[in-house]
Amino acid sequence: MPWAFLGLIALVLFSTACETDGTIDPGVDPLGPEVRFLTDVGFISTDSQVSPGEVFKVKVNAVAGDADLKSLTIREGGTNVPLDRLTITVDGTDVTNNPLLITSAFASGATWEISIEAPVDAAVRTYEFTVADQDNETASVSLDVEVFGQLAISLERGEDEVTVLGKSDYSINVRIKIRNFAQTQNETFTYFSF
Repeated sequence: MPWAFLGLIALVLFSTACETDGTIDPGVDPLGPEVRFLTDVGFISTDSQVSPGEVFKVKVNAVAGDADLKSLTIREGGTNVPLDRLTITVDGTDVTNNPLLITSAFASGATWEISIEAPVDAAVRTYEFTVADQDNETASVSLDVEVFGQLAISLERGEDEVTVLGKSDYSINVRIKIRNFAQTQNETFTYFSF
């Protein structure tokens, strides 16, 4: 009988000690958000190679932990991707901003379709997608994108000039050989660069 009484006291003490007052136990870390790439046709979800200036797309899914989602930030090599090379859509609506503040409609989770125009210079760049919640807990996923190859440039002949069509961030050397067919003995070659 005395053991039963001690058991009853122990049960009361343990059950009382486990009750909370609604606050987070300082010994327990809050559960932060989760983020991942989704695999889908037309979207990359692993390290990839693209051509200069090519637009590549990723699909990012985030789910809130203990606190509502607050923001999504997209970085290229540690710097925010500029808005002129970035498009973010959610449920078919363009919500482009970087960082993107997440509205209450998507505070518990969302899937974003993100289009990024690759730079024109060849290099491997790390793209990091970070979600933060109201408790400032964060989660990130990243992938490396290698820009390689040559930007396609075309020449168009007008009346008296040649026009280069393509990106304006290039120094282009063009070598054109013009052959004068009126003179079969003497060929005329003209070379120039701009």
